[in-house]
Amino acid sequence: MFCPSCGTQVAEEKKFCTNCGTNLAVVSDALAGRIAPSEPSPLLEAVPQFHRELGKAVAKGVTGAGLLVTAMIVFLASKHPDALIFSVLLSVGGMIFIGKAISTYYEGLAEVRQAELLAAQQKAAQSMPSATPLASLSPPVPTTSNLISPGSVVEHTTKHLEKN
Repeated sequence: MFCPSCGTQVAEEKKFCTNCGTNLAVVSDALAGRIAPSEPSPLLEAVPQFHRELGKAVAKGVTGAGLLVTAMIVFLASKHPDALIFSVLLSVGGMIFIGKAISTYYEGLAEVRQAELLAAQQKAAQSMPSATPLASLSPPVPTTSNLISPGSVVEHTTKHLEKN
């Protein structure tokens, strides 16, 4: 068998490459057909979804910016007394659209980051099939039931005093 990382020839029974240290158990399992098919990466679903959400965010942002520009034009160009109220309402609508655009973008970005995290966890789980859980690696929690009390510092010191 040859190491997939460095190409060194390694005996079949070796678990790690003697040259670079690559885990060869995965390679021998793959050659024997014992590896289960891997799950599809969560990124395959999350990235196209993010691009759709990004399109929606851009549309909302452009709409909000359009409303703000319209409000500015109405405010500056109109001599009508109600123009101020109308421009304020347009500005509020524009700000709402821009806020929704920003929140849509960051929600989509958070979903992609979550999918990246899941993909990294899946990759780590596949590369270490016989890994022990982290809970079993932690040291045992000490108990106080088997501790011996040191006693008092002044215990038995008065019996040495002379009686008058």
